[in-house]
Order: sequence, then structure tokens, then C-alpha cells
Amino acid sequence: MRRRFVYSFTIFLMLSASAPGLASPTVVQVQPGDTLTLLSKKYGVSVPRLMQLNHLKSSTIRVGQPLRLRRQAAHARTVAKPAVVKAHTPLRKATRPTRLAKPGKITATVTAARTVAPAQVTVRPGDTLSTLALRHKTTVAQLQRLNKLKSSTITVGQRLRIKAPAPRKPDVNLVRGKVLGVPVVLIEVDMRNPNVFITPVLPRHGLGNGASLKALTLQSGAKALINGGYFHPRSFIPAGDLVVHGRYISTGRVPTAVAITPDNRVAIHPVQAVQFASWRGFETVIASGPHVLRRGVVARHVSQGYRDPAVFGRAARSALGVRGDQQLIFMSSKTLLTTSEVAKIMQRAGAREAILLDGGSSTGIAWQGNVLYAPSRQLSYGIGIYANYRGKRQGR
Repeated sequence: MRRRFVYSFTIFLMLSASAPGLASPTVVQVQPGDTLTLLSKKYGVSVPRLMQLNHLKSSTIRVGQPLRLRRQAAHARTVAKPAVVKAHTPLRKATRPTRLAKPGKITATVTAARTVAPAQVTVRPGDTLSTLALRHKTTVAQLQRLNKLKSSTITVGQRLRIKAPAPRKPDVNLVRGKVLGVPVVLIEVDMRNPNVFITPVLPRHGLGNGASLKALTLQSGAKALINGGYFHPRSFIPAGDLVVHGRYISTGRVPTAVAITPDNRVAIHPVQAVQFASWRGFETVIASGPHVLRRGVVARHVSQGYRDPAVFGRAARSALGVRGDQQLIFMSSKTLLTTSEVAKIMQRAGAREAILLDGGSSTGIAWQGNVLYAPSRQLSYGIGIYANYRGKRQGR
């Protein structure tokens, strides 16, 4: 009988130790009559340990105060491992060394899995600002500020903001880094804001004159400025069509153009399909090319009437891409790139359509008055990108 009792008692102890429902809580709330000594005996934690866990300088506690009984167990983390992802289209092997990523392979890092803290919570019975602050690793003062509370009183069912909302991405945004292993400068433009404006910036003395990128930047006051399309090196006359503030000021032979309406709708058009109508209905037109990315696919044949071999050789590059009917991306790089490599960079940057701008010694880009890449010659015009344009706007 005694052996059966000992055996049964041992089984009871084993079950008690392993039962999750009987595990001591991590945090308790002080009830009327509680003292550190009583809580120490009740939960098997020494008084000095309780004071240490809760940063107490004395044994005084108050009703409603949350007390930590033990440290929270560290959550298991997933270790990030490099994953090899195949590129959409493998790059051709270059005849010369290049800084592009290895053909066909791009190394990506898988983000470790972690629990994301909620932005808002609903107050439950027993919740106080102190317990919520402790639970979500913030402070009572921060909770009061986020929720505009004048006191610490909260009610069951009340919605409380736990963290501040993420800042909105700027309409004109600078990104510097590497795409497919190539150092680039990107200007992302969200044209859903009617104050965002893109227009050719001509030299101070007008069409047919040259100017430095720095001069065009300071003259325009634009937030960003990039070099424009091709032009005659002596006369500085653009090689393609140009519409400024709805005025058709230059015509040329470049077969593709980016066209923007007065309400900031943007698309890439074949020039011949619209040229006969003198670009009516468009506020800004910039003809350039070749058209290297079409509907998200890298173009295989990009000759498009271009005869200058310098267009297709390796050179520093600038490009313009369309992400959506109101989203643009401009790219500039001093790395020597082919047309297909530029197309793959623009594709990876999120563009569905892309055309080349002038390149080589004309490649240049500026941000907030500072020249990031300086051309080694004067330009026929630049492309100004305004974040808060207040000037006159016209549309024919």
C-alpha cells in the first residue's frame, strides 16, 4: 500500500511539474494586502530577486502595480541564410571586366522570422497603462502622448495606439546604392501629388546653347535634375522632340518619347503616332531612346534607327523608367554598361518601361543643388524634377 502511494505521489509530482496551466506567471498585478514577502512565498521568488527584476529601491509596492516574477524566455530566432535566386534574364558575359553581379545569379538575404508588434490594441479587463507599457516595451508617457490622454484612466474596449505610424515616403525620393551589383543613383517620383512636376530645363540663353549641369540645377531650383536626351555636339540642338509647358519647341528623329499630361499621367509613346498632332494635350515631352524595356521585358532588338555605335557600346548611363501611369524612376551610373544591362537594372528597380537618356560624357545627376555625378561637357538641356512646383503650368 505504501509503495503504491509513493508511486502515485511521484506520478502526481511529475504531472504537476509538466502541466503548462500550473506554471507561474511572468507578471502579476499587486492586489490589496499584497507585500513583497507574501508574493515571495507565494511564487517562490526571493524578495531581493523581486526588487532586482522590478528595479525597486525599497520594499514598498502599491495596488495595481505590475510586478515581474521572472525574466521572459528569449524567443527562438530563425538564422538568416543566403539564398540564391535566379535572375529573370541572365546577363551576357562582358568582353571586359564589369561590376555587374554574376550572370544569372543574385545573392539575396532571407529576413529572420520575428513577431511584429501591433500598431493598435484594444483595452481588456484588468489592463492599465502600466501593464500595456510593460507588455509592449514602451512607456506610460509615450502611450499618453500617442493617444492624447490627459490622465492614466482607460476603459475596456478602448482602442489605443501602441506605436507611431511609419513616416510617409516622399513624393520625390533619392536612393543611392547597388542594383545587380552596380552602383547607381535613383530618383523615385510619385506623380499622384499634383505639385510634383517634371519638365525640360533649358540653358539661360535658350535652345541652341550649352550649360553645365550645375548651372542648370541652380537656375531651375528643382529638387533633382538629370541630363536630358541626345543633342548635336556643336549646335546643342536636341536630336528628338521636346515639349516644354505645352509648347512644341523642337522636333527631331528620335523614335520614342516619354509624354506627360497636365494631370501628371505619363507613358512612353512612339513619336510618329503622336507627332502629327503636334503633341496636343501633353505638357511635357522628352524624346530619347532606345526603348530598352517594354512591358517588363528586356528588348532584344534596340537598334530602332540608331546608327551611332557609341549608343550600344559600354558607357556611363542615364535612363528614365515608368513604374505606373503616375510613377517614374530616373537612374544614373558611372559604371560602363551596355543597353541590355541598363534594361535589367531598370527592371530590377521596378520599371515596366524604360528608355535611355544621353550617356557617356553627358551622364550627370544632381540632388537638392548638389551635383552627385558631373558630366564632362555642357548639356543642351536637363530634366528638372520638382517636388512642390508653384509656377505656371500649361497644356495645349
